[in-house]
Amino acid sequence: MRTKILLFLLVSVLFISCFKPEVQSGTLTFRSVLNEDLFKSSLLDTVVIKDLFWRFASFEVSTERIIEGAPDTLEWISVFSDTNESRLSEFQFEAELPPGTYRSLRLAIRNRNWWELEYNDSLVLVEDWNRDSVKYLAENTPYSYHNFQGCWYCDDGTFLNVAPQETISDIVITNGDIVDVVMNWNMYKLVLDIDNMGNIRKIKDWIIRPGHDMIEWDVQY
Repeated sequence: MRTKILLFLLVSVLFISCFKPEVQSGTLTFRSVLNEDLFKSSLLDTVVIKDLFWRFASFEVSTERIIEGAPDTLEWISVFSDTNESRLSEFQFEAELPPGTYRSLRLAIRNRNWWELEYNDSLVLVEDWNRDSVKYLAENTPYSYHNFQGCWYCDDGTFLNVAPQETISDIVITNGDIVDVVMNWNMYKLVLDIDNMGNIRKIKDWIIRPGHDMIEWDVQY
């Protein structure tokens, strides 16, 4: 009798396991693109950007909406994190996510980065900062937030929309499908502050591709 009961339990477990639901997930891929323009200025202080050396520290998503003037109390799901430096042109990753509609992104990028530029027929690196270099240290990785209303900061404790034109649509993850998220950078040139000896002192201004915003997002299904 005991043997029959054990056999029955074993068969029951095997039967139930056969009908155990599969884990539901879809794939999110991310890459960044530095969009150039064919026109090259002859001005001495205007140079073409070739690449960016940065530390893309983290990429997170949330199903919740950002509310202007509210604190960051959203529930975030980590998609990617890293402590290494990389080139913007080569940076990409992919991750599995549960099906759902993700309405907000939170990115952390090192405060100090370096642009690789064409200058005097050679490649040079010029320092650049995401935030105020007095308030934020070089190795800080402040957050920027992105959704259908643009780019947000929450540096002073509440959400502030700093670039309403840099919008990204909701990311809808479905089981077994792939969603490609592309971050397009349209600052193809920089205007430099150059001393009398021809040395680069700092970045004075950006030149953005005509008809485009500084950063444009593309969500491809």
